[in-house]
Amino acid sequence: MDNKRLTFSWLTTVCLWLTAVATYAQTAIGTSENYLFRNIGVKDGLSQTTVFDILQDRTGFIWMCTKAGLNRYDGTTMRTYTHRNDGHSLGSDFATTICEAPDGRLWVGTEQGVYIYDPQMDTFAPFVTTTADGQRITNNVTVLECIGQQIYIAANEQGLFIYDTQQKKMRNLNFDGHPNVAGLQLDTDGRLWIGFFGGGLYFIDHFQPALASAASLQRFLDDTGNETFDGDIVSAVVEVSPGILMTGSDRHGLTEINTRSRHVRTIISSYGGRPIFGRSLTLYDNQVWVATEQGLFIYDIATQHLSHYVHEPSDPFSLADNSLYCICPDREGGM
Repeated sequence: MDNKRLTFSWLTTVCLWLTAVATYAQTAIGTSENYLFRNIGVKDGLSQTTVFDILQDRTGFIWMCTKAGLNRYDGTTMRTYTHRNDGHSLGSDFATTICEAPDGRLWVGTEQGVYIYDPQMDTFAPFVTTTADGQRITNNVTVLECIGQQIYIAANEQGLFIYDTQQKKMRNLNFDGHPNVAGLQLDTDGRLWIGFFGGGLYFIDHFQPALASAASLQRFLDDTGNETFDGDIVSAVVEVSPGILMTGSDRHGLTEINTRSRHVRTIISSYGGRPIFGRSLTLYDNQVWVATEQGLFIYDIATQHLSHYVHEPSDPFSLADNSLYCICPDREGGM
């Protein structure tokens, strides 16, 4: 087995570095490759131990959104960006999510709207664009995705905003009865999948950013006509291949959906007698990495093998905590 180096990040005592060694470990789920975890925490300059999102930008920096500022890591040192009264900083220390736009600028979601980082000037500016009817993003941002020339922004109680980076225009989809978006995925069949906080899973067929309306929203029903995710927090939706989605939710854990047949298959929904909340899903090398409150699950799509990694008090190279919130692959083959 070739040695591999991986990096990994999570909620409490947030960042870890993984190294695969040529041994195997038996878990409650099955036999799996043994990873050694190295922690990157406050002692290394991280501003706070709750990390909500991680991004590697095009220059190689790793960015981490925390409750106490935005951190930039170069592999050796950590720099923290926080709110200052100078007009060129974040408007809030509570950074929730981040994405990189086509022009290289970083869009940062906070509990008070969106701020844009200019890497050339090393400054932040508030995103103040409004919709045609005067709406502006002001609330806590839960989803921020850069897809093509569009930037998708979900803010609590404000629905979903779509900003066109070429036209410099923004639209708002305010879904009646579902004000809080938790997960988002645009699939290869042209459907926009939307997971809601406590509202289940929906989609918009034949999605076109400039033409879509909230009225086009459809509830997902499985092949038996059941609303599988009714009342769930669907926090993650990932397309793993054309026509196949994986979802992470609070009551159904990790689930596979064939979007063409609408067949639903549960991969794992509980562990140790407790439901698994699949908070974040990341597709990596034909595997789905699942961040949960009960550790890290890795599902191999080809073999359908599920591995599980948890904190082991006697093992200093295990996860330091089981509460995981986000996973980010880097360009060097790390997690």
